[in-house]
Amino acid sequence: MITKEGTLTTSDAAVLTPIEAPLFRVNNRLEVTGGTGVYSGATGKLHTHGTVNFIPGGPVELRYSGRLCDGE
Repeated sequence: MITKEGTLTTSDAAVLTPIEAPLFRVNNRLEVTGGTGVYSGATGKLHTHGTVNFIPGGPVELRYSGRLCDGE
């Protein structure tokens, strides 16, 4: 994930389930492995779920939950 405050680096295991192609449901578990800027030294676990439309320029709607720690 990239923001103006820095980059959050993750390792993930996503599952995409077809709703009606090209629309898919997304469930993803992410382990935070580091980052830059305000995310330097970050750790934690996140979960995202939502939908992604794989047409060019299609919408991606994700909701995030979890815990992000600053490593201090």
